[in-house]
Order: sequence, then C-alpha cells, then structure tokens
Amino acid sequence: MPYDMEEQEDYLKQHSPYDLDKGQWEAMQQRLKAKVLADRAQHAPPRRRKRLWRPAASLAAGIALILSLYVVQRENGPAGKVATAPSLTAEQRLDKAISGLSDADLSWVHQLNEEELPEAGEPDENE
Repeated sequence: MPYDMEEQEDYLKQHSPYDLDKGQWEAMQQRLKAKVLADRAQHAPPRRRKRLWRPAASLAAGIALILSLYVVQRENGPAGKVATAPSLTAEQRLDKAISGLSDADLSWVHQLNEEELPEAGEPDENE
C-alpha cells in the first residue's frame, strides 16, 4: 500500500487530540521540518577530501606514453614510410639469394643435395 502524505496529514488533522486551526497546524509542521533538517545536518558524516593522486598519476602516465610515441616517430620517421623492397617474384628472390652465396657455399649446397635426395627410381631407406 503506497504512502500518501496528504492522506496522512488529513488523518492527523482529524484525529489529533489537540484542536488546531490551520495556522497552528502549519507552524507545527514547520517546527517538525526544521527539527528533522537540523537533526540530519547534525548527524551528517564529514565530507572526505578526494584523493587526486590516482587520477593525476594516470594522466601523467598517459601524457608520457603519448610523448614517447611522438619522440619515437620523430626519430624513426612516419609509420607509412617503411623502407620496403619492391615486391619480387619467388624466382627473383631465389636468384638474389643464390647470387649472394660464395662458391664454397654453393658447392656445399650442391653436394648436400646430391647426397640426401634419392633418385626418382630408388626406394627410400625409411620405407
């Protein structure tokens, strides 16, 4: 059942042991309201001061991160200017890798391939 303040006031006016007219009733309400508000103000907990060091530390860390990224970008250049070789085909990359090998490396690779690769007609030893 919801509480209706006006109904409660009417009930108290009609069933009050004291005979009050409208002015006395309003004066009594004002006294009660003032007493309740004064009581609340007296028992209100003291306001705590907010600690600002946590938000300040977070803000400082964010600014430091942004500045460090800015400095790194200034040193390394923009991210879009990455030095990339033109796209080479697989054959061109293989030719480039082979041309970079010395004669000793080439002979070693050739010898390794001859020894490890089985002939097409020979069965593998592991089978």
